[in-house]
Amino acid sequence: MLTAKVVTPDGQPVVGAKVALMQEGVTTMSVQLNRGHLRSNNSRNPLMTTDAAGQFTVTSLVEAGTFVVANGIGFASASWSEVTASDTLILQPLGRIEGVLMQRDDPSAGQEIKMISSPNRGIVMDFESTPLTTVAAGRFGVENVSAGPVPLSCLIKTGSTARASSQATDAVGTPGHTAKVVIGGRGAARSGPGRFGP
Repeated sequence: MLTAKVVTPDGQPVVGAKVALMQEGVTTMSVQLNRGHLRSNNSRNPLMTTDAAGQFTVTSLVEAGTFVVANGIGFASASWSEVTASDTLILQPLGRIEGVLMQRDDPSAGQEIKMISSPNRGIVMDFESTPLTTVAAGRFGVENVSAGPVPLSCLIKTGSTARASSQATDAVGTPGHTAKVVIGGRGAARSGPGRFGP
């Protein structure tokens, strides 16, 4: 059994944060970060909630894995051994990604897209509920991004039920800051049929 606490950078307890322990062998798609909040689709990855003292308790028999925690405005990630040594996870502010969508050699404005993220640290960024439309010079923005590398690609709407999928590009999220990324470009999209809507 392990009891640990979640705190802000200045040491204040974080109440009501959701915590997951990601273990090897559990599908990496089972926990998502959606609009700054964790959600789980797998009973092997139940979410814990911090109490009034910012604490949570783990009764897992497998003393290994990676802890992830979020509360809508902050995110933290640490290994079992790191949390055992410190008894603490320090929440860092979520960041933002500003990107440019390129189609061949030109920025693509007015294009409806959906962002896709590959699993990272056992979780996946869930952008499904947030379609985006690129603005002037192909620009778009993504809010509530966790720190660290975020492997991104996008579905580009090309018809009522058709889409093109861009190649993956790594954006590096920084707590409380904005990361820049360019997606697409000549030869970087592959087309295929598929449903675009929710």
